[in-house]
Amino acid sequence: MRNKKTKISLKITIIGLIITTIFAFIGWVGWYLDGKKHDKQDSKRDKQHNELINTIKWLAVQIAKKPIKQITNEEMQTIRSVTATIKDFPEKQLSADDYFVMAYNAIMNGDYDKAISLNTKAIELNPDYAYAYNNRGNAKYELKDYDGAIEDFNKAIELKPDYANAYNNRGNAKYRLKDYDGAIEDYNKAIELKPDLADAYYNRGNLYDIIGDKNKAEADFKKEKELRYK
Repeated sequence: MRNKKTKISLKITIIGLIITTIFAFIGWVGWYLDGKKHDKQDSKRDKQHNELINTIKWLAVQIAKKPIKQITNEEMQTIRSVTATIKDFPEKQLSADDYFVMAYNAIMNGDYDKAISLNTKAIELNPDYAYAYNNRGNAKYELKDYDGAIEDFNKAIELKPDYANAYNNRGNAKYRLKDYDGAIEDYNKAIELKPDLADAYYNRGNLYDIIGDKNKAEADFKKEKELRYK
């Protein structure tokens, strides 16, 4: 009788082990398949991001070359489209260029605090990123932090001495601080570096008009219109 009970108990134990093993196997298969699913999703996302890299690098250079007022509608649409795509990528996959483009989009949307944060991340990834310093300076300028903006424009110019837009932007910040001589000096340098920079002529002409040099103001406004509407 005892042997019979022992056999029954043994069978129950074995059956229990088999059931536990089956459930464990099912769980492992589920985990494996789920992992494969995520791997495929990550792989697809990686491929998507890799395809964007060249576009983003090209776009970053294009938008950094010109004042925001001169960004075309096509470029704006591209910036918004790229931002909508990359904002969902894992942070570890994002490059300095990614953050720069997203920051530019934030400036276009008037979200200057976000633009500062995103440009700062770009700079953390690439401390020599002159475009990001200039872009962050623009955001600070819009928030009326003119001293902070000048610091960023100074750094952009230090890293890229031929950066005409940074000189023009620094001139605007100096103008706001009533450093008129310094502003004109920066506008002059911007025009020297980029003779077709219409914004620099307009800004310098506006300042000449304020300080009463009407002839120089008129000449600059005329040149600005020639460049803007040629």
